[in-house]
Amino acid sequence: MSDPSHTPSDSDAEKAPPQAPNAERAPRFEDLLARTEKLVQRLEHGGLPLEESIKGYEEGILLIRSAQKLLDEAERRIDLLRKREDETPERTPFPAP
Repeated sequence: MSDPSHTPSDSDAEKAPPQAPNAERAPRFEDLLARTEKLVQRLEHGGLPLEESIKGYEEGILLIRSAQKLLDEAERRIDLLRKREDETPERTPFPAP
């Protein structure tokens, strides 16, 4: 049971997992990518204390995993749309950049 006298603090917010700007909807891939890029810039710039760098790395891992889940789901949806008549998904690899 939570302590009713406890009020949220900045340290509580730091412990919470990353959330979309609008917590009522699922995060968009583009939002996750933008947050990841911003985080990478902060980490690459350097000058952060070790603990803050580790927290940033942890957040980055969570963002990347969430983005990968969205990409996997998009791939499944595309596979369903591209099914051949024999019910086998047709996969066409994207050309290398």
